[in-house]
This record gives sequence, C-alpha cells and structure tokens, in this order.
Amino acid sequence: MKPRAEETLIRQTSLTRRTWIPLLAVGALALLTVVAAVLGVRHSSSSGATNTGVADSRTADELKLILERTTAVSSLSEHVKIFQTSGEESEGYVYNAPDKLEIFNPPSHQPVIVVVGRTEYTINAAGSGWSAANSQRFGEVKGAVLGYVAAFEKSRSVTRSHQTFTALAQYHGWPLPDDENHLVATFQTSQGYATAIRIVLRSTDPHWPGETLEIGISSIDRSPAIAAPSPVLGSSTSVPTTGDMRIP
Repeated sequence: MKPRAEETLIRQTSLTRRTWIPLLAVGALALLTVVAAVLGVRHSSSSGATNTGVADSRTADELKLILERTTAVSSLSEHVKIFQTSGEESEGYVYNAPDKLEIFNPPSHQPVIVVVGRTEYTINAAGSGWSAANSQRFGEVKGAVLGYVAAFEKSRSVTRSHQTFTALAQYHGWPLPDDENHLVATFQTSQGYATAIRIVLRSTDPHWPGETLEIGISSIDRSPAIAAPSPVLGSSTSVPTTGDMRIP
C-alpha cells in the first residue's frame, strides 16, 4: 500500500537528523531531545541487587542523582559522534546555562551557529560574517544539549559496575504511531557527573533502523563564556524552520 503523503514526509524528516531542530541543534541529539521533552519515555523496571549487574531501585536512584546533577551545570562542552547506516558524523557543542549555545563542526572548532537568549546567529557561506534572527524555539537550548540525558533520569532498569551505569528505555509512536524504539545507554561517571555516554537506539521502523551516539562531556562548570558573534551582516524577524517540526 502506498504510504500517505504525511507519512512519507515524517519518514523523510526522521531519516535526516539535521532537519529536526535546524539552527539550534544540528544533528542526532535533537532526536533524543524530542523523546525527552515532548513524547516522554516509557521505562521498564526490574529488581535485584546493587553492583551485581542486576537492576534495582537504589542503583536507579544513584544514576538519577548523577544525571540531575549533570543537567544542572552552569556550562559544559560536548563532542558527539553519530553512527548511522549512512556513515559517521561528528559535532561539537559549548553550552552556557540557561540559554547560550555554540555549535561547531570538528575538527575546525569554528562555530557555525551561536544562540544567545532569543537570538540565533548563523555564519554565512563564505565564513566572513553572521546573520541574526529571532529564535522561534527560545527555551530549547538546554534540551538540545542535555535532553538525551533527561530521557534516562526516570529509568528504573539500571545496572552498575564500578563507575559505569547502564540504563534501558523504550518509547513508541514516533515517527509513526506503530514505530517502537529501544534505547540502551552506558554512562561513565566521574566526581558525580556523567562524562562519557554511549547510546544505542534501535527502531522497528524499516526505513530507519536506528543509530549510535558517543558523547564526551568536558569542561563542566568551566566552559568558555559565549557572546554574540560579529560582524552581523544581516538580520530577520524569525528563524526559518526546515522539515516537519510537528510531533505526532
């Protein structure tokens, strides 16, 4: 049966991670931002003993505290590798709470998007200046960087081995009502923060089997201060939206 036009559009959008939150979160992090902030996550639960590889409530609570502490930092830097069937991508982020963000493409470390409050700046094709626009998604900066962490805060299926936690989560109904997605996240922790994260996402959607993310978090509470870039060569009233931003 031929798919409906709206289904085709949603599938095309889901296959292109970079269309989810354009000019704000370039890449696959936006997918888990949507999962955490909009759809919610359904979590499985089990019982067992701490530090034995079997999930229990105390281990889940320990991870929850670490993730809450990580999401409450004043600043951090992230390096993200995204593995899909189409290949590998890398992205970098610098975040200043509550509403400042730099997005850059390694290895140049040259920012391509800067968000400061309600204004988003995008570098031009020549790299010689910036355009500014009012953000249509004010308030989503933190979710763009840390939404995938929040997705596991309520998981009750958590095991621990030394300073490494593994958490499970699942959700359904995205991008299509019958789609089901399973996530396995491994969190390496240090001094009470999550510092290295690997997330494996598998989907029942035959057009998009899933992806793997490897995230390194550094410079916690000591990342560089973010300021509006210059020169600004042009401005508009709002940031254009690419792709279908509606959530089923």
